[in-house]
Amino acid sequence: MWLLNTSTLCLERQDGQVIPPYAILSHTWSDGELSHQDIISGDPAARHKRGWVKVDKTCRLASKYGLNYVWIDTCCINQASSAELQEAINSMFKWYEHADICIAYLEDADKDDPWAPESTFRKSRWFTRGWTLQELLVPAEIDFYGSGFEFIATKTDLRVLIAEVTGIACDYIGDYLGFPAESAYERLSKASVAERMSWMADRQTKRQEDVAYCLLGIFNVHMPMLYGEGVKAFQRLQEEIMKVNADASILSWGLQETCCAWRLDAASILAPLPTYFEECRNVMPHAVQGVDAPTFSMHQKGLQLKASMRVDSLHSKLVYVFLGCCRKTETSSPTANKEYHQLQRARRLSSGHEEKRAAMGELVVLPLVAANTETECLVGEEAQQGEYIRPVWCRPIVVSEAFLRDFETREIVLRRQTRVAGDVRGLPFKVEFECLYHQQHTVLSTYPPQPIGTRFCRLGGTPRTKKVWTRKIKRWLSPLVEETRLMSLGYDERSEEGQRLLVVQVASRGTFLLAIDYKVVTVGASSVPWDHELHFRVFSFDDGVCFEALHHLAQTQDFSHLQQLQHSRDRAKHVFRLPKEDDDVLILELSKLSYQVDVSQIRITAPRSAMAPHVGCYHKRNQRLSAQHHVQTGWRKSTRRTLRFI
Repeated sequence: MWLLNTSTLCLERQDGQVIPPYAILSHTWSDGELSHQDIISGDPAARHKRGWVKVDKTCRLASKYGLNYVWIDTCCINQASSAELQEAINSMFKWYEHADICIAYLEDADKDDPWAPESTFRKSRWFTRGWTLQELLVPAEIDFYGSGFEFIATKTDLRVLIAEVTGIACDYIGDYLGFPAESAYERLSKASVAERMSWMADRQTKRQEDVAYCLLGIFNVHMPMLYGEGVKAFQRLQEEIMKVNADASILSWGLQETCCAWRLDAASILAPLPTYFEECRNVMPHAVQGVDAPTFSMHQKGLQLKASMRVDSLHSKLVYVFLGCCRKTETSSPTANKEYHQLQRARRLSSGHEEKRAAMGELVVLPLVAANTETECLVGEEAQQGEYIRPVWCRPIVVSEAFLRDFETREIVLRRQTRVAGDVRGLPFKVEFECLYHQQHTVLSTYPPQPIGTRFCRLGGTPRTKKVWTRKIKRWLSPLVEETRLMSLGYDERSEEGQRLLVVQVASRGTFLLAIDYKVVTVGASSVPWDHELHFRVFSFDDGVCFEALHHLAQTQDFSHLQQLQHSRDRAKHVFRLPKEDDDVLILELSKLSYQVDVSQIRITAPRSAMAPHVGCYHKRNQRLSAQHHVQTGWRKSTRRTLRFI
């Protein structure tokens, strides 16, 4: 460990067991930073660099604190030595924890009131960088300095404000009054793996690999630095975490995401990036009586997982795995609604059970699809019984304990999908979003879980088979072949009937439930249905986006408590009149795809009167581009917003 002497401004190597007291600097890098070689060489030209002022004033501050040494990452790490760089990255958590004082320099913040709604402190770049995450959480004492090294406040003084800015609960930011009763890792490890990952969701790093490396200390793992591997570093980090931590919430990435965000993602067992944990800030470990906690280990074929799971009652190839965690009903965030806290507290007092606050509607389960669900695999990679896959559209969902009443403990393999040549066989319709900035339709949930942007998938067994006279063959050959000969052209026809439920949110008009009842027919061994029938119903859906509600509707087929929209038909158009609106309607229009003649395209459109008033104009709050900009850049200005169901 190199330390900078505050008096001589020379670097001194400290390799002994006893390290002298030192201050440590937390800052964001900019052009002209002093390097390790600049200090070692003593080059006078280094004093003219922009970073010299930062080093000089940090040393002066450290001296005022009565400290003779300071650690600054720009000049105390020899970037030219890969061994020293790796040692520094793996030791940085410890160095920040053992520092007597951390000086946080926010060069873009003023000393004005940091609590002001538009203060420069709130908007500082320091809160958006990856490396400053552990620099915020680990030190027991932090003094914040703004532009010109003007003192702002201490971390203890701004504890609640920092929680508001970062979304990290106060308990994890630091101990009250700065008196640590436990180590930094013990304090941080009270948060689930998913919650700790969520702290990094809104932060950036200059290099892709640093997204993983800056989290090593927070998870107490070590791994070699391999710059150049890109996003694979984050995959390696998660695998290292799974070796030392049995928290299955690491698999809850994607929780509460809308279906629209999953169109172009590659399938993966582990999260591609920390951004996928963005909605996991309120996920915590939770035990259910009589249900074993999940255990897992990674090997060549995939993730060996032993957990409690439930088979879907309507789709035999679909299971729901309990991840041993739940969603908090009351967060410690200072931004949470005060009345909500009071209501939750009153409910707990009346029930007398503090620990049962997550008992209903808060358990996190992960849908998985059997790997042998009509998939095509490469030679030697055939799916076996007990093997499952996690397609990109299988997002974690929230259920109640009642949903797990039919659970059973199984040992399964969650397969890697890098070797799979084909996916689950599709149905002849899908939901497709146009690539528009002003998209006004959002698919919030589906039952069963289904892909958005490609054909819907089958999740049941093999469709039933019967002998029929193929209509297409008869239509093609009837002018040429006698009827008696046509009767010998019997083919195996497989038919399947089912239903797909979608919760669709239309901007400024509410949320609707679209029920698609279908019947498809497949001839012979073909994987693409060549004949199908579709029937539609649309209901006002005010029950909230609850997966269990959709599951219950699919089971009972009782839609009587929902208001069904009036339906009329004009050739290929299905028109549904919106409730309490004179002229507003939703239109479902059927057509055929030019590149897939056996697939029907269903467009859902709404007239402009049914859209938000800001559509087609600049909306300052959301930084939306104007419709005129779309015209100038080649975008087609449309008077209707379109959502395609194919």
